[in-house]
Amino acid sequence: MTLRKLITGLVVTFAVPWLLLIVFPYASLAKLQPVAYSEEDGDAAKGYFPPQLASYQARGQKVYFDEGCAQCHTQVIRPQYIGGDGDEFKRGWGGSQQSASPARTRASTPYDYLGEDFAAIGLRRNGPDLSNAAYRFTSRADILQQLYDPRVAKPWSICPRRPHLFTERKVQGQPSELAVVSSQRSLAEEEEVIPRDEALALADYLLSLKRDYPLPVFLGGEPETSPAAAALAAPGGPAAPAAGQPGAPPNPLPPAAQPPAAQPPAAQPPAAQPPAAQPPAGPVPPAAIAPSAP
Repeated sequence: MTLRKLITGLVVTFAVPWLLLIVFPYASLAKLQPVAYSEEDGDAAKGYFPPQLASYQARGQKVYFDEGCAQCHTQVIRPQYIGGDGDEFKRGWGGSQQSASPARTRASTPYDYLGEDFAAIGLRRNGPDLSNAAYRFTSRADILQQLYDPRVAKPWSICPRRPHLFTERKVQGQPSELAVVSSQRSLAEEEEVIPRDEALALADYLLSLKRDYPLPVFLGGEPETSPAAAALAAPGGPAAPAAGQPGAPPNPLPPAAQPPAAQPPAAQPPAAQPPAAQPPAGPVPPAAIAPSAP
């Protein structure tokens, strides 16, 4: 093998994956623009898909990256055909073993990350996916306690503590509603731990993570008349999975497939009676004739 062939082989070996995995995907995704919902196509929603991040969300996302949350949490819902059946349901939080009725959500698309400087896809899932974190956390106080000391509510949690996002102070008048507690030490009665601005921004960002906006029909979404689109557009997010989908109860039998109702037994003809005794044929013997009256 000549030196020229060796160099050519090395260039092809590294250039082809680089082109297929980096250059071509970037060139196609860099041209994406928000898509307008269209009534003519059958979209139930209004405006543009996806909605843009508000200023407070962008600030909270920066704290999210600064704290390394993307190292252990993802924000991508995989489709079913690549093993994302569990991703497409809203369930209980992590391993809390809380029973919850699963409700289907849609899979993620490249459009979901438009307007973000960095897509928060994440590296691995040491913790639960946060695409629908707002379905799990319902208040600032819950998230702030999770950030300061996760093991107060969940002793089994492996999430690291972030005390640097909080500060201790003397209680001034009424205690703060956002004060948190620690599982490792107790504070004096006149002291409390309250969140800094960074913790509040991160909490507000997590409370905004909810993939409840439907996919436009132009991008493969369901039209307004379909049950799936009505469930996604309904207040509170998607409803429970429709019959016949994974996680749904078995389909009831349609009327035509129902077993026929039991019919009453048909009236039976009366049983045959034995024939009446007939007098013997021939002359009657004298002894059988009753004597006549005198």
